[in-house]
Amino acid sequence: MRDLDTMLLTVRHPETRKHAAEAVAAYRAGALRLALVGAWVAVVIDLIHKVEVLAKDGNGDADRFAQRIHRCRAQRDSAREMNFIEAEIVDAAARFELVDSTETEHLQRLRADRHRCAHPGLHGDDSYFQPSAELVRAHLAAAFDATWSQAPMQGRQALQRVLQILTDPLFIPSSSNVITEGVYLHAATGTQRRVLTVLAKHAILELPVDVADLSNVELADRAAVVLNDLLVTDRKQVAQAITDVLNDARVGTLDSRALLRLTGRLGRMYEYWQGLPGHLRDHIESLIVHAELEVIHDNKLFELIGHPGLPRFVSDLEARLAELDLPNRVDLLSRASSTLQASNSAALLSAAGWFRQAETIMRVVVCPAISTVSADQVDSIFNAIGQNTQCLFAADMPDLLHVFSLGSHERNILSDATLRSFLATARQQRVKFQQHQRYDYTSLERFLDPPDSRSVD
Repeated sequence: MRDLDTMLLTVRHPETRKHAAEAVAAYRAGALRLALVGAWVAVVIDLIHKVEVLAKDGNGDADRFAQRIHRCRAQRDSAREMNFIEAEIVDAAARFELVDSTETEHLQRLRADRHRCAHPGLHGDDSYFQPSAELVRAHLAAAFDATWSQAPMQGRQALQRVLQILTDPLFIPSSSNVITEGVYLHAATGTQRRVLTVLAKHAILELPVDVADLSNVELADRAAVVLNDLLVTDRKQVAQAITDVLNDARVGTLDSRALLRLTGRLGRMYEYWQGLPGHLRDHIESLIVHAELEVIHDNKLFELIGHPGLPRFVSDLEARLAELDLPNRVDLLSRASSTLQASNSAALLSAAGWFRQAETIMRVVVCPAISTVSADQVDSIFNAIGQNTQCLFAADMPDLLHVFSLGSHERNILSDATLRSFLATARQQRVKFQQHQRYDYTSLERFLDPPDSRSVD
C-alpha cells in the first residue's frame, strides 16, 4: 500500500498540496467526513488551476470555462454560480482530456460522497452517511492519481507533442528522454496509454507518415527507441501496448522483410517475444534461421545475441558471426552486450591485421567487456595480444591493456600465471623485432602478487 506522505510529495500545484494535506490529516485523525469534503475541495482547486493553464495555452473551450470562473469570482454573491461550476468541473476536465473515462467515474463518486457528507439530508433515511476508512483512502488515492499528481496537459496536446518530437529532422536517441520526462510523465493515465498505443503502432506496423524526407521505416525505428526508454519507466503499460498491437490483424499482413525489421527493432525486449502470437513467433524463427547473412546484418538481428530472456534460436545466430568480415564484426560487437563482447574478444584480437584496428578492437569491444569477462577469457585475450604483433606493438596498446588489467585485477580474474606468461612473451617479441622498451609492458608488473615473504626452514 502506498504511503500517503510520499503521495503528497507528487502533488504539483502548491494550493492543491495544502488542501490535499488537510484532507490526509483529517483522514488520519479519524474525521472521515471532513476528509472527503477536503478531498473534493482539493480536486476542484486543482482542476480549476489546470483549466486556467490550458486557457493560457490557447485552448478556446478552456478559456471560455475559465472566463466563467473569473466572472464568478468577481461577483459578490456567487455561491449559486460556483455550485454550477463545481457540478460541471469534472465533465469539463474530461472534455479537455485532463482525465480519462475511468478517472472521471472515480471523481464523480468522490463528489457524490462529498455531498452525502456535507448534506446529511441527502442520505434518504433516519441514519447519516458514515464513510469507512477504506472508502476515504480509496477516494484519496483516486484523487492523487487522477488530478493532484498530474500536470495540466491535454491528451491531444500530448500526442501532438510526441509526434512532433518523433518527426523532428534532428531527432537523436536522447530525444526519447524529452518524450519520457517532458510529456509522458506529465500526462494522465489514459493519455499515457494512448501515447504508448501510437508508439507501438508506428514501431510494429510501420504506419505511413506524411513528412518530407522521413520514411515510415525510420519513424518506426524512432518509435522503438522511445518505447525502449519508456520500458524502464512503465514496463507494465509498455508491455500491454506492445501485446495489443502485436495481436492486431494488420500484423499478419506484414511481409517477411517487415517482420525481420520489426524483430531487429524490438527483439531486445522480452515483452516483444511474450506478446507475439505463437504462430507468428514460429514464422519469425524460421525467417531468421534461413535468412542470408546480409539480411541478418542489415536488420540488426545480430545485435540481439547475448540479451537474456530471448528465444534460443536468437543465441544460435552467434555461430554465424564469424561469416562477417572483421570491420563489420567489430562494428556490430561495439554495440552488443558485454557478454557477447567478452566471448568474441580474443578471436577479434587474433584476427587484427594492423595496429589501428587492434587498438579499435581493444577500445570498443575488449575494455567494455571488463565487467563480464571470465578468467579463461582474460587468459585468451592476453595470449591473443602476445601472439599478434599488430596488437602487441600498437601505440595505444600498453595504455589500453593497463586499463583492462586494472579491471581484471580488481575482479580477481587476472592470474599471475597469465600475466607472467604475457610479460615473458612481450619481452621476447620486443627484442626480436627491436621495438621500444615500452612494449615490455613493465607497467603491468604492479598487478603481480607480491612474492611470498615467509621464511622457509
